Amino acid sequence: MFQFRYHHALTGYYAIVNYHEDNAHMFWIVWMNYGIHAAMYSYYCLRSLKVRVPPQVAQIITTSQMIQFIFGMATQLHAGYLSMTSKGPVAVTFRGCSIGFFMLFTYFLLWIRFYNESYYSKGGKKYVAHASGNTKKDN
Repeated sequence: MFQFRYHHALTGYYAIVNYHEDNAHMFWIVWMNYGIHAAMYSYYCLRSLKVRVPPQVAQIITTSQMIQFIFGMATQLHAGYLSMTSKGPVAVTFRGCSIGFFMLFTYFLLWIRFYNESYYSKGGKKYVAHASGNTKKDN
C-alpha cells in the first residue's frame, strides 16, 4: 500500500511542479507512462473479469515499468544537462529535472523490490499462485 500511495502522491507533486514551470521534457515521460498504464489496467480489467491471462503478462508489465523508469531517468539527466548548459532559453528547469530524477529513481528501487517479492522471493510464490489460478491473499 505504501508503494501505491507514495507513487501517486509524488507523481501528483511532480506534475504540478512541471506544469507550473512549463517543462517540455515531461511529456516524453507522460506518454511512456500512459503506454505502460494502458497495458497494466487492461490486464487488471481482464483479471477482474476472471479471464485467464498468462502470468508472464504481469511480469512483462512490471519489467516494462522498470525499463520506463530507466528511460525516464535518462531523459531527466539529459534535460537537466540542457537546462544547465544551454545559452538560450529552454523549456526545462533544473528543479523539475531534479524532482523527476529523484522520483523515478525511488520508483525504480520500489519496483525492483516488488519484482523480487512477486517473482523470485520464496520461489516466486505470487507468480506460482497466479499461474495456478490461486490468487488468495494468504499466498
